[in-house]
Amino acid sequence: MVIDGQEWWFRKSVRNLWLLADEFQERTGQDDEASYKERLRYLREAMRTPADPHGVRDWRRVSATFTLDVDADAVPAGETLRVWMPFPYENLRQRRIQLDGGNRPVVMSEGSKHHTVYMEAVAEKGKPTHFEYTFSYEVGERHIAHDDLLALVRPYKTDSEQYRRYTASEPRHVLITDEMRALARQIVGNETNPVLQASMIYKWISRAYPWAGAREYSTLANIPQYVLDNGHGDCGQVALLYITLVRSLGIPARWESGWVINPGDEGWHDWAETYFEGVGWVPTDPSFGRGTMDTPLENYYISGLDLYRMASNEGVGDRLSPPKTYIRSETVDFQPGEVEWRGGNLYYDHWHSHLTVHGVTPVAHLIK
Repeated sequence: MVIDGQEWWFRKSVRNLWLLADEFQERTGQDDEASYKERLRYLREAMRTPADPHGVRDWRRVSATFTLDVDADAVPAGETLRVWMPFPYENLRQRRIQLDGGNRPVVMSEGSKHHTVYMEAVAEKGKPTHFEYTFSYEVGERHIAHDDLLALVRPYKTDSEQYRRYTASEPRHVLITDEMRALARQIVGNETNPVLQASMIYKWISRAYPWAGAREYSTLANIPQYVLDNGHGDCGQVALLYITLVRSLGIPARWESGWVINPGDEGWHDWAETYFEGVGWVPTDPSFGRGTMDTPLENYYISGLDLYRMASNEGVGDRLSPPKTYIRSETVDFQPGEVEWRGGNLYYDHWHSHLTVHGVTPVAHLIK
């Protein structure tokens, strides 16, 4: 890419070569197979446990710590650092959420799609500034079987506020255009059942668009179009493509994201939710679907989600709470946090953050 007359190379391009080039697939495939076998083992065990009325099983209590460290002298001494960090929110799969402690006074977010913990601290000369809080919550695995969805689904109440909201365009990354409608129709053909339509869109994306590292979302004008143009996408990019395509068919869908919480291997992740009348909101993870095509788990992530998640965002591009003065480092999603001071936004190269999961304990064991 040429910027202001200077040639620049994408820093993730070498890793992407290993992920996308056919000659390297045998090596990367071995790691994928091991990960898949472990996931299959867990999900088979989880789905043997009884489900609650919402289809949630295997409740676990998660204990975790989130830390964010701003580099020494990133801002002048005496200046106040303002910091936002992710926090889980209550939904069908997450409950009994508790802030257990923090090293500074905390303000919890209100009215934002991004659920956060907010802290402030005064920078000291020559010293990094440390922010930390501990929290716990219960999370469960949720899956609605494909045949059950087909039996339960009903015609949409197209005059409802929820239906209108989640089938509409949501600039700038969910745009229901004539081109997107035509593509969605091409994928589903003459099928009219929304469960089957959503499944066809999910499988089409999972088969056609391998995972690869992408540019910062803030630099992309239209993320779903980026996936279509480049032939690959990361988890959030294919989630936005899925949301856009199913909305183009009149199927409500929305964003959810946060972290995967495998202890010792925590990381950012994005997925979606799909609404079926007669059932409600169902989790959908097109990115995890990519590793399950033509396997016993092929249909699982169409309408299911494992419990190793911390959902903290129920939408994209919302204002933070308390409000942030300067434009965010990440303008779409929210996972590592955000930092600013009186003089402007502080980008990622001046700080780092981490989620550490201490335990994922079956709730039944805690009761005993």
